[in-house]
Amino acid sequence: MNLIDTFDCQMLMNLLKNHGFDLIKDLKRTGLRKSGYARLIQDVTDDVSNNNFGDRLIQSDAIDDLAVYKARYKDTERGEGKRGGYRVILVVGIGDIAFIAHIYHKHAGKHSKPDLTDDRKNLRKLVQEIEAGILSSLENDLE
Repeated sequence: MNLIDTFDCQMLMNLLKNHGFDLIKDLKRTGLRKSGYARLIQDVTDDVSNNNFGDRLIQSDAIDDLAVYKARYKDTERGEGKRGGYRVILVVGIGDIAFIAHIYHKHAGKHSKPDLTDDRKNLRKLVQEIEAGILSSLENDLE
């Protein structure tokens, strides 16, 4: 499994925005600077390459490998461990890739977020749109 940097794919950025997720705003809200983001990406990449995705939040009904996970990462700049640090929402199972859909901090910033209650519906819709796109591509390949 390979992690792609969501910032490198405008199509993914647009897809996420259509479902209420904006990584640029996420970085501002969490106060995550470039060096901190690079460190976080490296930690996520290491975990993804070892198939360690975190806690499964949503499982695709149509595609077995497609799921959304929440992983916890420490915030070394604020001295927070995994329990009080960053939360990274990963979409996994599109071929052999994974990407970050959302980043938030449990405690930091004006918009701290203790949980994902409000975002689950948007994540489910995101998975359904990905399912539809993948299944449509497969049908086109079979014709």
